[in-house]
Amino acid sequence: MLSLTRKTDYALVALAALAEGASEDQPLSAARIARDRHLPAQVLMKVLKNLQHAGLIASTRGAHGGYYLTRGADRITLGAVIDATEGAARLTPCCVEDQADACLACQTLPRCTIRQGMRQINERLHALFEKITLGDLLASDFGDRLARITLSEAQRSQPLQEHETALHVTS
Repeated sequence: MLSLTRKTDYALVALAALAEGASEDQPLSAARIARDRHLPAQVLMKVLKNLQHAGLIASTRGAHGGYYLTRGADRITLGAVIDATEGAARLTPCCVEDQADACLACQTLPRCTIRQGMRQINERLHALFEKITLGDLLASDFGDRLARITLSEAQRSQPLQEHETALHVTS
């Protein structure tokens, strides 16, 4: 089953907390986020460090220090959060072009007939993750927003072949 790890789940919960109640002038401490959102503090600290390294959040030190978003929730994509916490999302190791070593180590590569298809699926999932923002996830009308997302050919690196169909999700 395709699923994200707890790290990404905790990252999204922490980012939601920051979007809802933090600013550069009033940051939220990791301890408060952990307490208020019932997250394990040690894991949360590692997740916050990854998010900070990715430039999605910043921190201030001191007695009233803590974390805050570096940009608005509508400018933080699900793809950026996944990349920060898990690295590039992929269905199989050979789905991403820069994972050529994984392909070379694969015993089925010489006979693999699904590699290109899996790469195309992976590219479309990545495009979808880049279209969904933290602001979308926090919106009360998220279902409506998600229904309006369309993955157009302009968002893919390769055009569809005649026998392929585009993934269009519209209302």
